[in-house]
Amino acid sequence: MRIPSHRIERHIVVVALLGRFFVFVLAALANWFVDDYDSSSSTLVSTFPLTVYLRWDAVYFLHIASQGYVYEQEHAFFPLVPVIARALATIILKPLNFLRLGDTDLTLLSGILVSNLAFVLAAVVLYRLTLRATNDVRFAWISSIFFCLNPAGIFMSSFYTESMFALLSFSGMYCWLSGKALLAAIVWSVAGLARSNAIIYAGFFCFDMATSLPIGQAVKRKPLDIVFRILKRLFCIAIVFGGFAIFQYYGYRTFCDQEHKARSGWCDWRLPLMYSHVQSAYWDNGFLTYWEMKQIPNFLFALPMICLSSFGILQYFQHDKKRFLSIGYVKTLKANASPYFESTLIPFIYLWLFLLIYCVFFMHVQVITRFFSSLPPVYWGLAYAHSLGRHKRLSVLYPILYGALGVVLFAKFFPPA
Repeated sequence: MRIPSHRIERHIVVVALLGRFFVFVLAALANWFVDDYDSSSSTLVSTFPLTVYLRWDAVYFLHIASQGYVYEQEHAFFPLVPVIARALATIILKPLNFLRLGDTDLTLLSGILVSNLAFVLAAVVLYRLTLRATNDVRFAWISSIFFCLNPAGIFMSSFYTESMFALLSFSGMYCWLSGKALLAAIVWSVAGLARSNAIIYAGFFCFDMATSLPIGQAVKRKPLDIVFRILKRLFCIAIVFGGFAIFQYYGYRTFCDQEHKARSGWCDWRLPLMYSHVQSAYWDNGFLTYWEMKQIPNFLFALPMICLSSFGILQYFQHDKKRFLSIGYVKTLKANASPYFESTLIPFIYLWLFLLIYCVFFMHVQVITRFFSSLPPVYWGLAYAHSLGRHKRLSVLYPILYGALGVVLFAKFFPPA
């Protein structure tokens, strides 16, 4: 007998909430018993339960939510979550401020609540997305449970964008798989106000154009229909870029006005993208810029996710090489041994492969675990590994142990951040 979806979703919500509670307790204990590597955040917020979440990028997001964008380097952090947190603090929490928290504490609390609520919702949406993609209830349920056991768990609970971005990413993917292209584009455009990598989701519409348009004689029979379908997808691609473009325009108007005293050189670029300038100038992101001997420890931090990603992509590729190399046009008659090998998953595996290459060669590689927190195939890969006897225990131990280690390190202001 098939279990009703609402009961499964209720179970997922409970597991997600328990996971958030475990993260908080572990972070609080670590903060209590271990000395901080950097205690500077304690000068911003004095309320103990909140201070465990104010680390690394959360300091930037709190400042943006409280003061707006003041410094150029803050434009590496996108506005959606800070704006929502500020609105929640001002409109709802401040009138109900029984604990008499200060404005900064209230804003931080709002950011934490937004992240944790988004995480719980994202777990449910991932279940629906996986069920839509594979039509396998058990696989969808296990994938969502692995999301709840997230190896990037502390970042999903803190004043970061990861949980909100995961929620919007999964929601857009669900819409796309459901044939609601325009709605998917709008959702991903909003996601572009949370994180820059939302623009990559335009690739789903490129995949559409490459796989769904007629070829051969069919092109001659319905040329206008083909033109319309291409224009529709191009329109969706433009919408996906919209959120990112709006924030870049805001940065340009803020720092590139002719009367601005500290007008930067990037303002005169042919394509003046502030985000590209900030990532290069302040974070030294670029091709192989992180490949130095002193960064070996950070590559070791990233190694588990790199191995999991390589395993998942390679398994999918080896199952049907012709399908993988032909973007699904050519398929063998091999039966799928697991829902993980469904053809509907192929664009998601391509996305995984692209981001793996990009992260290893262009980014601060130690952030790969939280960077991949919004990638469904990560959890599908764990669910598939769990179905294999020889990998079952490892598939569970990895997210739990790595996630717990991440909580302790984050709480004490240690990398990876």
